[in-house]
Order: sequence, then structure tokens, then C-alpha cells
Amino acid sequence: MKSHKDIAAQFKEHKSRASLLGTQYDNTRKCQAFYSGDFMDYRDTFVARGMDGQKRTTEVSFNKVKPYVNAAHGFMLQNRQRVKFASRNQDDEERALEAAYANAAHDYVRDNANADQHDARALKDMLIGGLGATETCMSYGEGYSSRDPAGEIQMMRLDPLSCAYDPAAREANLLDAQWVYYKKEYDLKTAKELFEAEDDVFEPASGDREDGEVVQSPHAGGIYPLYQRETMDFIGDPTEGRVNIYFYQWYDLEKYYRADNPLYAATTPEEAMTIQVLLESIVPAEQDDLFAYDPRAEVLTCTPEVKAQLARYFEGMEFLELTRKVYYRATLSGKHVFNASRNDSQQGFSIKFKTGDYNERKKIWTGMVNSMMEPAMFYNKALTEFMYMVAAAAKGGNFIEESAVDDIRKFEQDYGHPSKNVIVADGALSGGKIQPKRERYTPTGLENIIQESDNALPEVNGIDKSFLGSSDNRQETAALQRQRIKQVINTLIVYFDAETLYLREHARMMLDLMRVLADNGSQIMFAVSDGEGQETIVPLLPDHINAEYDVAIDDAPETATEREERANMLMQMGTALLQVSPEKGMQVYAATLDDLNLDARTKRILRDVLRPQEQQVDPAYVKKLEDMLKQVTGQTQQAQMAKLAADTQLSAARAQEAEAKVKKTEADTVKAIEESQKIGVETMKGLAVPAEKTSLVV
Repeated sequence: MKSHKDIAAQFKEHKSRASLLGTQYDNTRKCQAFYSGDFMDYRDTFVARGMDGQKRTTEVSFNKVKPYVNAAHGFMLQNRQRVKFASRNQDDEERALEAAYANAAHDYVRDNANADQHDARALKDMLIGGLGATETCMSYGEGYSSRDPAGEIQMMRLDPLSCAYDPAAREANLLDAQWVYYKKEYDLKTAKELFEAEDDVFEPASGDREDGEVVQSPHAGGIYPLYQRETMDFIGDPTEGRVNIYFYQWYDLEKYYRADNPLYAATTPEEAMTIQVLLESIVPAEQDDLFAYDPRAEVLTCTPEVKAQLARYFEGMEFLELTRKVYYRATLSGKHVFNASRNDSQQGFSIKFKTGDYNERKKIWTGMVNSMMEPAMFYNKALTEFMYMVAAAAKGGNFIEESAVDDIRKFEQDYGHPSKNVIVADGALSGGKIQPKRERYTPTGLENIIQESDNALPEVNGIDKSFLGSSDNRQETAALQRQRIKQVINTLIVYFDAETLYLREHARMMLDLMRVLADNGSQIMFAVSDGEGQETIVPLLPDHINAEYDVAIDDAPETATEREERANMLMQMGTALLQVSPEKGMQVYAATLDDLNLDARTKRILRDVLRPQEQQVDPAYVKKLEDMLKQVTGQTQQAQMAKLAADTQLSAARAQEAEAKVKKTEADTVKAIEESQKIGVETMKGLAVPAEKTSLVV
């Protein structure tokens, strides 16, 4: 892992690259203004009197954007998809139990973290500006606080304007981003308590504000840009005493290795036992998720450190070198790094994004508001011009020559009276001395622009006006409603896909966080339902969470109308079956309970009434059997542990014995070689003949 100095330098570089996201931030601000119906600062208009004291035209601001966004947001929340964990256990009963346990634990931690509310706010951010984000983390790290002594999984919605990411990212939900971070403001006292640091290491919040950002002016009674602060009377800087904290995440590319396990190539039990002992003696420095070293796996996955030990124990072992992403996180302020560590989950960044449609030309993410900006702006502009022309046009009155009327005040009073006669001078009427004002001509084009702009809003966003609660058809069938729902889903498919991808990625991360929480919070209790309304309170234990799971996304729930139609159809079938087989008819009636809007207790009571009652079993007898099962299970576990310990000792003894035999064999071999060499030397000495005694025989 990088040092704090290297992390600070890397963050500085990434923070400078985040300046390329300025267009995205500008678009987000503009979309938020249109959603709020307050985009006056994007027009050359002022309310009442301007800063220069002159009267200006007030632009009418009818919020035509917000209802459509809220309708789409509410529709997606009503049809919210749900995450389900499916166990990979081959045993059917155990698979069902593990899935029920994991899903109940997931629901508990999400409810505790208010995850649905944070997801909903991030979804609205995506619909408005094309980008929404959430952060999910454990409360154990520095800079976090917990409400539970055992710790908890926390979640929060992030302001899109406070988030930064790799500008080169193009994939949906920014899955290809190499780094992300978000900024959060704290008051100095709270920051010192959370991060235990001195004042001078924190970055002041006022020093990082962008030009044009606004603050509240208490005396002026409005909001004005910061560049006008010299002309205003401010009580104080609202950012004074506040500091910026950056929560930064990135990934590094690191090497890992895979190799065939030599245990499965052993030819004798003694060899297999020796290899197993050697493999289990290797303890990696870190254990993490899918890349953890498992000495019993057919294919070993290991780090460079573990690879070096394996190569030392097993000569000639072949390794395949691969690359993986390792996710890290750090908390910084200014140039100071408070802490840095690996992410609790290696399933990606804990900052999860939701992205809308991507504008290839501007290189920004866009939402629903972008397509409605022009119609909404033209609607309000045309309506403003139309109202100005109506206000400025003549409302009545006459052009009168001075000699035509003796008393002008009496003329004005009598002219508007329905029963009084108005007397004027002789010849005034025939001479045209009194003429009515000509009404100002009002062009009809403005009405057309207003109408066309209003009609264009549902066309550009794809949301039918019936989703706003207005419809000319008072007798809509369920089939027509389903067709409209499908059409809306097709129109908003990019947002539905982003939400589905977010749920899948977030669930994989939550599974890892739940395992961390289970290792530290065994006293946490939650309810597991059997599907029939019965709930059992169980503790959060690592053994059940550590199973292997697949993440599945349930389809969106059906509408109330569809469930009602299906319930009516089943009731008709049940009524027909009652005449043939009362028992089967009652079972069909019981099946309709799932489609009725009833609470779990009422459904359970009705099921007991409609379904045949099973034979009651004595609770004392059941309790006795459970105690016997626990006792037998405990004895079995103790026996297994004792057997495992004995096997381990036996394996170690056999390994020592094998090693001693090898050493003895080596020593015997060395001794034999030495003796052989000694005998050879003595033999050569015996065969040698002195030179002076040598003679030739002819």
C-alpha cells in the first residue's frame, strides 16, 4: 500500500483533474434550478426593482418540470425492485435456510441504515441532473460515529455537486472510474474530535469555494453572488469555522498467482499428508474475499508473498501470473492524510453512482430535466410576453377635445354608469370630437407558442399526462394501464437499467460488509420469517453469512389493479371447485390471500381457517427432541474437533518422521560413500609396487 505522502500527491493530481467536471456541475445546477422552478438567474430579468433601482420585467415562472420528474420518481419507487440472495449450497433444505437468513439480515441492515430513503434521494438526483450517488461504510473507521456498541453499516446520499470522479469514465454508473471522492464540510470542533488532529492541518471551507457561488445576505433580504460582497453589509462569512474533509477512494493494479494444488497430484497417503501439512503451515498476511488463499482448493490463488513460500516448499511448481484490482480508501484535508486502508469490500468503491443518459457531445450525464428545459423556458417566456402585452394594452377610455365637454369629471362619472345620460356640446359627436381609444393589437402567435410548448413537455420526456393524475378517459381498463406502464418503462429504460445495476453492485458490497459486521457484532439480533407470517429472532453469526451467494434482482411489483384482477380470477376458480372438491376450493381461496392488501397476521389466521389443520404435536415432546439434538450435535462437534486435532498431530508426526527418515537416509548415504572411498584408497595402496624392485622378464 502507498505511503501517506504518496497518497496525498496522488490525490492532489486527481483533484486537479476533477476540474474537467465543471460542465457536469454547471448542468447539474441548471437542472436543479429548472426542477425548482427558479431559473430566473438564467434570464436577464429581476424581481420588482433591479440592483440599479430601475424597473424590469418580471418573468412568470410556471413550474412545468417538477410534476413530470416527481411522477417518474414516484412510479419508479412504487415499482421498486428488490435484491434477493440465492445460496449455492447443493442441499435444498440448507440452501433455503441460508437464503432466508441472508435476505433477512440484508433487510435488517438496510432498514437500520435507512437505505431506501437514501436510494430514493439519489434516484431523484439522477432523474434531475443525470447523476446520483450514495456512500455505504462501516462505522469502525476514523471519522465515523456509531449508534450501536457493536458497530453498524451506515449509508448516506451524497450531493452530486460534492462528488468527483475520473473524468475518463464512460460506463454506466461509472464502473470504469479509477478513482472517486466526495467532499464534506464539518465545523472545526467536530472535525478535531472525529480525526484527532490540530487546527492547522485542516483545509478551510471558504478557501475552496467556486466563483459565483452564493451566500445569504441577512440585511439585503436575498441571495447574491460572492463577487458582490464588497457592496453588501454582511454579518459574517457563513463558512467561517468550517473545514473540508475529503473521502477519497482508488484502486491499484496488483499481481496475484494461480497454480495447481500439488495435494491432488500426490500418489501415496503419506505424500498427501506431508503436502497438506506444508500447505496449511502457510499463513498469508491478509485474507480477502475471492482472492483468499485456500490450501484445500484444487487451484491455489495466492499473493507474491505466499507464492514465494510455495516455490520454496515445492520445486518446479508452475504459477500463472495475473492482475487484479485492489480498492483502497483514505481520508484527507489539505495535504494531511488522516488514515488510509483497504476497502472493507473488494467489490468496488463504496461510493456507488447512478447515471442517466450520456451526452457524447458535451461529455456529461443528463437526466429528464435536460429535455424539458427548452419547452419550459419558451412556455414561461411566451406567457411573460403575453401578460405584458395584455397589461400594457388600452383597457378603455376616450379621446376628448376640450370644447366637447363642459365638466370632464361629471363626464367620467356618467360615462361608466349604465343608466345615466352623458351630455356633450353641440356638434361634438358629428364632428368626431369624442373618439374611443383603439385597442392594441395582440398577435396570436404567443398563444400558439404557449400551447405548443405545453404539448411538447410530455413528448420530450415520454411521460403521459395520465401519470400526473389527469385523463379524459374515465373508464380506463387494466390492460390499457398496463400498456401505458410498459411504455413508460420503455421510455425510462436507461434509468431503470442504472437502478438495476446499482442494486446488484450495492448488494454484492453489502454482503461483504455484513460479514465484517457479523465478525464484530454477534449480539445483533434480527427476525427471520418463514413466509407464512411466523418470525424467529436469531443472532447475526458469521457462519451463516460466509456461505456463497448469488445476487438476484426481483421484478418490479405488480400494481394494485393487477393483483385485484388476479384475486378475482382465483376466487371464481375457487367457487367453481367448491362444488366438486371443497378441500381444493379452499386451497385456491387461500392462494388469493397473497394478492389481497392484508397484514401478515390476518393472512396467517385466514390460511389456518382455509387450509386443513395439521395434527398438533406436543410442545414438550418437541422441546425434548430439540434438547437431544443439541446434545448429540455438541458431542458430534466435540468429536470432530478432537479428531481434527488428532489428525493434525498425526500429520505433523508423520511429516517429522518422514523428514527424519530422509535425513537418516542422507546420512547413511554419505557414510557409505566415505567408507567406499576409504576402501578404494587402501586397495590402491596394496596394489602399488616400489620402483626399485621392478624388473623386466624376457
